[in-house]
Amino acid sequence: MGDRMIDERELLEKITRLVAAEQFLLKVHAHRHSVEEGFSQADLTAALAGKCRILEHYPTISRCLILGYFAISQNVRVPPSRCL
Repeated sequence: MGDRMIDERELLEKITRLVAAEQFLLKVHAHRHSVEEGFSQADLTAALAGKCRILEHYPTISRCLILGYFAISQNVRVPPSRCL
């Protein structure tokens, strides 16, 4: 691949393949945020395995913000309790 910029469609396909193969690392920030909101790692991986899209891409730091959907568990309050 070299220095070629990967387009967002290719990047999302790569991410979903890695998630399906369980070859990913959930960073501390994402883990902390998910715990605060009542999401599990299974919820996050379900969101990435389903219909999702890249909202923001930061190629210089190899990160992106992805919007995805998953079935809400009984542990999640909408809105989150800290917003009440």
